[in-house]
Amino acid sequence: MPVTLGAAGGTYTFVAADTITGGAGDDTIVFSDALTTGLITLAGGNDQLTLGAASTIGNTVTVTNVETITGSALADSVTLGAALTAGSIDLGNGNDRLVLGGSTNNTLTIANAETIIGSAGGDTITLGSQITSGAIDLAAGSDQLVLGNFANTVTVSNVETVTGDAGADLVTISTAINGGLVNLDAGNDSLTLGNFANTVTVNNVETITGGSLADTVTFASEFTVGSISLGLGNDQLILGNFANTVTAGNI
Repeated sequence: MPVTLGAAGGTYTFVAADTITGGAGDDTIVFSDALTTGLITLAGGNDQLTLGAASTIGNTVTVTNVETITGSALADSVTLGAALTAGSIDLGNGNDRLVLGGSTNNTLTIANAETIIGSAGGDTITLGSQITSGAIDLAAGSDQLVLGNFANTVTVSNVETVTGDAGADLVTISTAINGGLVNLDAGNDSLTLGNFANTVTVNNVETITGGSLADTVTFASEFTVGSISLGLGNDQLILGNFANTVTAGNI
């Protein structure tokens, strides 16, 4: 049953509702059960949505104009119906999936989403939790991914800039990267390139593994310990203007 909220905003708890349309005020929506085909559009205001769960079923929902989304303890699939420029999404436990919306840029902090699919615009995604077996494909646009301060393991596609934090990060890039920047910061970090002709600038990565084609890797920071193996292809390694110490193979 469709539900239209008043313009003043408020806090509402639902067991079920297929379609909810908000007004201009600040709406807080809490579901006590799972949504399997939900459509939630909360319009103006600083809005919040908390998803519920049945005993064995997570949520499948399309959400538009909601600034804060909290998932359930099960596997949630959330699609954003429009770009979100200052949002926070935490999908909780479960094997969760988030699809970004809109053709313009999303700017989001995301936690506990195992699969993230980007939009056609330039997305900037900051991970607010550890990711240990995730896949992130930010699609078209000039995209940025910022990892949280954890030991992260992630497979990345179509991301032009990847930034790590103090933990030991293992990053695999499964699409070609052409003119990209990977800076994994502190920690004993590892970068694995895909089987493409990659061109990438790298900072603060201790282990680099190339693909089967010609890779061009440029270091913009000092390299003092670690190893580089660029695999097959006619590869190039360009070291920065520092006192570098490097073990290199297949270059």
